Amino acid sequence: MVLDTPGRDLVPHAGPARAGRAGQRGRREMPAPGPAVSVEGYVAGDYVTTVAITSKLLGPEPYVVEIGHLMPAGLPSAQREAVERCRERVIAAMGITMGAFHCEIRLPGGEPALIEPGAGAPGDQVVELVRYTTGISLPHMVAAAHVGKNLAAIMPTAPQAIPEDVSFV
Repeated sequence: MVLDTPGRDLVPHAGPARAGRAGQRGRREMPAPGPAVSVEGYVAGDYVTTVAITSKLLGPEPYVVEIGHLMPAGLPSAQREAVERCRERVIAAMGITMGAFHCEIRLPGGEPALIEPGAGAPGDQVVELVRYTTGISLPHMVAAAHVGKNLAAIMPTAPQAIPEDVSFV
């Protein structure tokens, strides 16, 4: 992803997936300075659960490359609540009724700005970080939801491990 500044075209960086036909302009990314987080969770009908909020460590802008993840994000409660409200609007707007979700959000001025909504599990080994830090396996919770299990009853209450350092290469 490339953060855009007003009046700048992304054609040289758009690539075929974003640019479409030859000569067509690429998608514009709006600037969103500030900390980056993602929200991981799952949906089963009316049961929507955030299991983790992850801080994203980013490389230098304007090229937004994730170089690390910190979980839990450690947001102040007001910011966490604002991120949760943003996540609620995203899930409702996408009409997700079953499965995992992953929403990328930036916090310019401390307020959430949606960068990328996602119906599905996160990448970059974030599913494993969720399991290590919360004890929750997103794939297991989604499978349990699909077969009608009571998710509140099977929700783990403690992390699987308390690692001092987790690195994925």
